[in-house]
Amino acid sequence: MAENALPLPAQPRAPLLNFRQSGRLMGYLLVAPLVICLLVLVVYPFFFAVSISFTDRVIGAEGQ
Repeated sequence: MAENALPLPAQPRAPLLNFRQSGRLMGYLLVAPLVICLLVLVVYPFFFAVSISFTDRVIGAEGQ
């Protein structure tokens, strides 16, 4: 004889992000624009200076 299996009671689903994690995520989202701006303002001139150092350009000299 086959017995009917009773379904397991539904487990409550945990939220995707709890309050602590959502606050941490929000902090990163608010700081991200500042970090991107600082990287652009620091990294771009650095690599531009490195690229110019491999050429014979003189900054401020008239073009030919």
